[in-house]
Amino acid sequence: MNPSEKVEEGWINARLIIEAQGKPEKYILENLEAIKTKLSQTKDVEVYDVKSESPHKSEGELVSALMDLGVLTKDAETLTSLVLTYGPSAVLIIEPKEIKLDFRQLQNMLNDVAGLLHAISQKNLQLSVQNYLVAKKVATKK
Repeated sequence: MNPSEKVEEGWINARLIIEAQGKPEKYILENLEAIKTKLSQTKDVEVYDVKSESPHKSEGELVSALMDLGVLTKDAETLTSLVLTYGPSAVLIIEPKEIKLDFRQLQNMLNDVAGLLHAISQKNLQLSVQNYLVAKKVATKK
């Protein structure tokens, strides 16, 4: 498949750099493989090139590995969804040089971003409350 042919049909050619960290190394490699599989099965997405780096030790005993994927997405909304779902370390749009959006596309993308930020905020609030309750419980036991 020639990515430029898809771009001529209106698709976006991009590269996603995804990093996984954790322990053990086997888990990290399985996680990256699962991400590649899910991306390959995603509607309006084609994965055309995957480059992986050998895992290496990062902070402490954690293992870190990178995967660089060439992807074609049907539109900017799909690319935004991939970024929000998989949280790549970096995104490089290769082509086209210009992307035109109508207000509905931009609105959908911004609502996806707002939804993720809201979910993160809610989780942060839950963790803050749990932390407060645990600290209070520990303080009363002293």
